[in-house]
Order: sequence, then structure tokens, then C-alpha cells
Amino acid sequence: MKRPLHGWRSAPAIVLLACVALVLPAHAQQAIEVRMRAMVGDAPLTCGQRVDALGASRTPAMLADLRLYVSGVELRRDDGTYVPLALEQDRAWQHRDVALLDFEDGAGSCNMGTKPVRDVVRGTVPEARYRGLRFTLGVPPDLNHADPTLAPAPLNLTAMFWSWQAGYKFLKLDLAPTAAPGASGAPVRRVAFSFHVGSTGCAGGMRGGDAPRCTQPNRVVIDLPQFDPATDLVIADVG
Repeated sequence: MKRPLHGWRSAPAIVLLACVALVLPAHAQQAIEVRMRAMVGDAPLTCGQRVDALGASRTPAMLADLRLYVSGVELRRDDGTYVPLALEQDRAWQHRDVALLDFEDGAGSCNMGTKPVRDVVRGTVPEARYRGLRFTLGVPPDLNHADPTLAPAPLNLTAMFWSWQAGYKFLKLDLAPTAAPGASGAPVRRVAFSFHVGSTGCAGGMRGGDAPRCTQPNRVVIDLPQFDPATDLVIADVG
């Protein structure tokens, strides 16, 4: 007597479900580039070029370093909802939802920096029309207080780190001194600026345990409601 092949009774249904899964497309994604520029007014800010319009006093200086971390990048659909930009995990400039922007090239007045530059954040979102941008200047708390010597790029830059409790420098702007004319008959004065932003007032926590609690997290949300990623730039105006 032949043995009944009970297992085959469900096979047509399984095959049908598999075919349906193959026919139904995944939600289409579109690549997005959020481009950023460092400027002083209408002029690009570049290494080795003197600028004369810094602050109300229009103090002259030269760029020495300009790097910053952004996180939580979101784009706004026409219906007003925000969609997270899924960052490209390139193992160099972007990790999880954190991206590093680097505007110095290690040349001239930026000789304490690094040669590679980066002025774009890359990722994908579901296909739609987007007309708005929102992001945070800073590193999320769960990544901010780790050991940078063990962290993946771009969080492995010790030059962008204050200390374990304080965490990363979210924004590092250094301007090299240049000669500025003094009063009549007075010697020429030289000026320089270092503007570093990160979490402060941090205490508590242990390595491998909870992160320190910071009284001033200093993570700034930048909201650009009319931003078009296809045509617009984010401008960091140092002036």
C-alpha cells in the first residue's frame, strides 16, 4: 500500500505565498544628499585665506579648524511629517545616525588638521517630495561618553573629544591669528579664536555603565522648514 504524502497538501499554498511576496515591491527609497558649506558672509571660508569680517569688530583671521557632528537628520514631507534620513554607513564619515562634517584640508593655516574634507550628509528616505530639514548639532547621549580610542569612525577622533564625562566637541572652530592694525603709533596686535561646543556640567556615570548626566547638554536643533535638498545648501556662516 502506498504511503500518503500528507506533507504535499500545503505546498501549493506555500508556493502561492512565495509568489505574492516576490510580486509585491518593497517601498522604493531615494538617495538624498544634504550639502553644507562654510562661509563668511558671501565668501567661502577656506584654509590659507584671510577673512576680515569676523564679528561686529570685523576682526581679521584665518581658518585653522572647522569640524562638527550632526545627528538625527530628518526631512519634512509636504504633509508636514518628518522622516528620518537613514544614513549611509560608510565606516568613515557616518555611523548610526551621526555624521561628521570637516571643512579644513590640513593645508596652510589648517596644518594641525587632516587632509580629507567632507561637506555632505548622505542617506536614503522613502520616495516622496521633501521640503524641509531638521537636524541636531551634537552627538546623541548614548554615544557621547564612550572611549574615542575604541569607537568606530567618525567618533574615533581624539581631536574632537574633551573628556570621558564631557564627551565630544560637537563643534570645533579655531581661527589662526593674523596681523590686525592697531591704533596710530601702537604696535600691531594679533588675535585668535577658539570656539568649541559640547555638553558641559557632566557628572556621574562609570565606564561601561550609565552615561554621565549633563546640566547643559548643548545639543542644538536646527530647523529649516523651506529647505529643498535638491537645490539648497546649509550654510555655516562663521562671520
